[in-house]
Amino acid sequence: MVDWLGRSGDRLPADWEEAMARDPHEQVLIRAGFSYEGSHDFAIPHVWTIETLTGYLYSTSILSRQALRGLAPSFEKDLSVRMLRCRPDGKFHQAVRFSYQLAKKPD
Repeated sequence: MVDWLGRSGDRLPADWEEAMARDPHEQVLIRAGFSYEGSHDFAIPHVWTIETLTGYLYSTSILSRQALRGLAPSFEKDLSVRMLRCRPDGKFHQAVRFSYQLAKKPD
């Protein structure tokens, strides 16, 4: 991914992590009038294939087909070659972590 991010152009603002730290989601929700109830994390087992991983990456803003422009076919081939080198069966097991922040509008 790192190799291809550079080819698709700079899609993230340079200071996005700093901006998120300065004004976390919790504070944004509170300013918007919500009652912040907390954040929750969980993980589920998931098996990626090269096809599902490619589809996932295309669904992101930083490695979408639009971001890659005409490089998408080369990206798919490179991703497949690299991933199969790691796992010849093409299956990648991961505990996928999810998190959410819960807020509600006061009555």
